[in-house]
Amino acid sequence: PLIGGDTTQGPLTICITALGHVPANAAIKRSGAKVGDDIWVSGTLGDARLALGALRSEWPLEPSSLEAVLPRMHQPEPRIALGLQLRGVANSALDISDGFLGDLRHILKASQVNAEVLIDQLPISRTLAEQTQDLRRQCAANGGDDYELCFTAPTSKRMEVESLSTA
Repeated sequence: PLIGGDTTQGPLTICITALGHVPANAAIKRSGAKVGDDIWVSGTLGDARLALGALRSEWPLEPSSLEAVLPRMHQPEPRIALGLQLRGVANSALDISDGFLGDLRHILKASQVNAEVLIDQLPISRTLAEQTQDLRRQCAANGGDDYELCFTAPTSKRMEVESLSTA
């Protein structure tokens, strides 16, 4: 299931609210990031934006490249299982729907901390890596609808996070 999101363009607006529950004191909030935390992303960034830009003729994209990234736009896979596994590991988290930098800004603001991000070290797919540096940066840093998780965790939890990424 796709959780969250909204429609921002078009003749029709659909608004759905889904409610659920989280065990007491188990929610990973945006406001939990701490000074010195590592910033993590659950997967690659920018493919949905790369596909959207190609479909809108904002930039050319080889048909095979478009075919490779279209599923990231049309069939995103929310990281629900990982989110559950991050309880007790991550200090803060949210899904990346509005672009990495925009959503990270939500965490930083809610947590009242700052961060330094090395844009060229963001995880990207092979298809995005084949594009120009400017396009890579634009899509990975600011592209929306990736639905990966952005989360922070103490440096002491690096091995736990890395073990979750190989599970």
